[in-house]
Amino acid sequence: MKVYLWFVFVLITLSNGFKGYSQEKIDSALNISEKVIKLLDSAEYYSDISAVKALQMNYKALQIARENDNKSTAVVYASIGKIYNTQGLYSEALENYFEAVELLKTSEGKDVIRGIAWNYVDIGNVYFEQNENTKARRYYKQAESLFKQIDYIYGLATIKNNLGLIFYKKNKTDSALILFRDVLQIRKDNNLEGIGLSYEYIGSVYSQEFPDSAKKYYKTALEIHHENDEYEKIARVYDRMAEVNEIHGLTDSAVYYTRYELDIYTRIGDSLHIAINYLDLSEYYEILNQPEKAKTYCKQSLKITRQAGFLVQQRKAYKQLHDLALQSGNEAAALRYYKKYVLIKDSVDDANFREHINRVELRNMARQQENELRIQRQESKIKSLYIVAISAVSFIVLLFLFIIVLRQRKVISIKQKMIEKNQTIREKEQSLMQAREKEKALLENELKEKKNELVDFALHIAQRNEFLADLKKDVKELDNTAPEKLTASKKRIMMKLNQGLQINKEFEEFNMEVEKVHQQFLMNLEKRFPGLTRNDKRLASLLRLNLSSKEIAAINNISVKAVEMGRYRLRKKLNLAKGDNINTFFRSIESSEMH
Repeated sequence: MKVYLWFVFVLITLSNGFKGYSQEKIDSALNISEKVIKLLDSAEYYSDISAVKALQMNYKALQIARENDNKSTAVVYASIGKIYNTQGLYSEALENYFEAVELLKTSEGKDVIRGIAWNYVDIGNVYFEQNENTKARRYYKQAESLFKQIDYIYGLATIKNNLGLIFYKKNKTDSALILFRDVLQIRKDNNLEGIGLSYEYIGSVYSQEFPDSAKKYYKTALEIHHENDEYEKIARVYDRMAEVNEIHGLTDSAVYYTRYELDIYTRIGDSLHIAINYLDLSEYYEILNQPEKAKTYCKQSLKITRQAGFLVQQRKAYKQLHDLALQSGNEAAALRYYKKYVLIKDSVDDANFREHINRVELRNMARQQENELRIQRQESKIKSLYIVAISAVSFIVLLFLFIIVLRQRKVISIKQKMIEKNQTIREKEQSLMQAREKEKALLENELKEKKNELVDFALHIAQRNEFLADLKKDVKELDNTAPEKLTASKKRIMMKLNQGLQINKEFEEFNMEVEKVHQQFLMNLEKRFPGLTRNDKRLASLLRLNLSSKEIAAINNISVKAVEMGRYRLRKKLNLAKGDNINTFFRSIESSEMH
């Protein structure tokens, strides 16, 4: 129903230890800047809210600390190790703790020895959490040796306590009891904090086989915690006493102490533990064969967990309600609760997956930050070499300072003249470039106007050719005209002829203007394709004006089909593929000639 006792005590020790160690290390490191301390305080605040945010704060502190001294940097590395350890990223935690140790080893003093020892304790705790008890004991012993060097009683008591936990974990209760009693005596003789906690540990050793002795030590721990108004510790002891009674079949007493525990957590507003207590009471009343009370307390637990979003406790509550419904024969209710249990289980799995993603993100952040720090170290080395090189150069410069000053004056004079000369050249080049650009713009505008005129001219000729076609049609119709109407028809035709007398003259002028505007284009075209005929070049000029086949046919007084055939022959002479655009090709020729 509850977690194993030894695991609970491990968590108690580590949580208390981390708070103590972090502050101890900060206090032990000298000359830490105020910025670093503020960032570490912020990281400590965010550690329970967002591990990513806490890490970001720590790495900012690390960048500042590296500019100060190795002690400050070691403090930050230890803080980073703590965050990785709480997130279950043990290899990353160890890397940072070991880095802190190596940095501290570059300094001397009692504060340094104490800092190294606490980091060894942290390393031992990481191995302890991974059930690597041999490695944990090795680092605890190293820490113990250092604490002895500086006669640090508090640290020695902590080491004995942690070694006792290792024995307790291995079910070597006699050895654990000896160490826990030693710790208790040390703490009492030196008036150290943790006396109540020592009584709890001793009570836990007795809890399996000697419940009365366990209760005696628990009650002493309660008295100490009450004197110090340590409500969470009081509630924890009530929980231990309830568990001892449950183990030995005294369920009524377990209910009694759980109610006390519930009362304390209600006073301090700890929703999670309130929900856990309600569920414990539900399970106790199930054992006492009081299903209605069991159901009532279970629903109270469920209500709190749903409000607070405690998915794991919700799942447990639905499972308990399912079991109670089955015992009462209410299969419909049991099925309903089971479905909700499965649904919450999926949500818990999703939460676990998100936690896994968060760990991956933290690990990636660690790698990224380590890479950045590695680059910073390399840059720092390069900077150091650069400073040495600069110093050497400066020394040489001082030896030849007088000569360099004299030569420098001459160099400055020459440079000034060169600058003035280059400035003059640049100004002339700029003026010439502006003149060219202006001339180019004028030519382009003139060419554009000429092309527009040609297009208008071409359209005019096309209209005239259409007029001649109409005139030809009128002449053919004379054969079918009655004699009395013949004179009038002739007069009409004569009038049209008078209007169209200038067609040939205008057509010749049009061709001349086309060749004039496209003179360079035609020369360039002929240079690349010397086999083009006069008609080919004329057709190319008309196509360059973006005239359609119909408009070209009207200008030349030929059929559209004839124009299309001319285009086809021209494309073959120009070696154009089927998908190539002839107008785009002409523009490329014109563009190349302009450049």
